[in-house]
Amino acid sequence: MTKPLLSVLMPVYNCAEYIEEALASIQAQTFTDFEVLVIDDGCSDETPAIVRRIACHDQRIKIISRENRGIVDSLNEGVALAQGRWLARMDGDDICEPHRFSCQLAFLNAHPEVDIVGSWVQLFGARSEIWHHRREDTFIKFMLLFRSSGFSHSSIMGKIEFFQNFAYDKKYEDVEDTELWSRMALCSGVKFANIPEVLVHYRVHDAQVSKIKRTRQMILYRQIMSKYMLTLGVADIDIEAHEWCCDLRSDLSDVELERIYLWLEKLSSSIRADWKDDFGVISERWARLCALNGHANKKDGLFGFRPVTWLYKTLPVLNYNKQG
Repeated sequence: MTKPLLSVLMPVYNCAEYIEEALASIQAQTFTDFEVLVIDDGCSDETPAIVRRIACHDQRIKIISRENRGIVDSLNEGVALAQGRWLARMDGDDICEPHRFSCQLAFLNAHPEVDIVGSWVQLFGARSEIWHHRREDTFIKFMLLFRSSGFSHSSIMGKIEFFQNFAYDKKYEDVEDTELWSRMALCSGVKFANIPEVLVHYRVHDAQVSKIKRTRQMILYRQIMSKYMLTLGVADIDIEAHEWCCDLRSDLSDVELERIYLWLEKLSSSIRADWKDDFGVISERWARLCALNGHANKKDGLFGFRPVTWLYKTLPVLNYNKQG
């Protein structure tokens, strides 16, 4: 049997209300040479039954059921089972645009140096907004400094061997994507990109993350950011000031703003020489903090950033053509 070109990895847990719509959006893709690996992580609702019913009429859809072990085990199991040359992620309650796969595959074939590509994402449900993820590799990697994952996990596509070489880390369950992108970003030659077009609709639920889970996530994010900065050559990290930057706090005192300024100066000057903040991510973070706290003219805060360089590199984004 001929192997599919693309494997779509979909871990699911109790999403019976949405799974049919999610799978229908995959079946409606203009690109059709794919398999869908639905990893049933011990669902206690009708999700597995719905998937099996749909799979009876579409042999591209496969379901693997087992006891509940968490999303990281589900992701790694799916990667191990994937037969495609490329791997795409999808959640069981999200929706793809019909041209998502064809658009991302065309991009990856046209840019063989890129290992992972995502896209803009339209939120729907409890929230309605568009996440405009940054297009350029350097931009994405500097955004990772500030607790931004750089991608929407359910929008990404990449080379299967890349995921086989970089397993998801069980220790970072619930923030596993941010940890993976940060680990990948630190490896020489790894390239990221996002297509500046909405290709995925991401469902936001009313249910809030529990306080205990959120506290655990913040601890893990701190570990990820600290390791990321240390590997980039930044020592004696002021993690509290850095987290104020990540949170974009609007209640900072003048003393705290001064502390942040000194920290960002150190961060900018300490990062290893081959990492250039050509898009002014650090400068933009400082400007936003000043504006939020009523100190728009507090300090220049360019941190070595050259706006002319940024404009030059941004021109392809400003002139983006969906056909190109």
